[in-house]
Amino acid sequence: MALALLDTTGSFNTGVGGGALALNNADSNTAVGAAALLLNTSGTQNTAIGTDTLVFNDSGGHNTATGAFALFDNTTGSFNVADGDTALQSNTTGFFNTAIGSGALNLSLETNDNTAVGAGALGTSSGSNNTAVGRQAGLTSGAGSNNVYLGSNMTGVAGENDHTNIRNINTASVSGGEPTPLPLT
Repeated sequence: MALALLDTTGSFNTGVGGGALALNNADSNTAVGAAALLLNTSGTQNTAIGTDTLVFNDSGGHNTATGAFALFDNTTGSFNVADGDTALQSNTTGFFNTAIGSGALNLSLETNDNTAVGAGALGTSSGSNNTAVGRQAGLTSGAGSNNVYLGSNMTGVAGENDHTNIRNINTASVSGGEPTPLPLT
């Protein structure tokens, strides 16, 4: 086991593994695994567990990544959770995303406020405010936003917005939108 913490100004950090936190100068980070948080300079309160997790993070903070290559390309994105090999792997600047499962939100670069639970869920999404639960749920949603995908292989239609797709209920999705506020009395 190699201890690789080389920072000179950071406090309250833990780095275990070759290259873990090697360039870090920030506070309150934990990195366990080869190259975990390798290039972090000013991001704080990150947790990276696994080979190459959060490796390109520079100033992103409050991220949690577990599993090889989770949040690998993240640079400034913050408040993300990636649990599973390659979960949120391509995210660079996205905020408030949750990806649980191998390859969940894998190719998402700059999206915000997505929740993907299941292997490959929202794997190619470039939209925001989507929720997908199930293996490959929302996989083909593309740039679509404000959608819900429930059920395994409920992949959706690229670019659609404001739809709810539920497996085994109907073959068509249900359109929605913003709720109409009630008048004040």
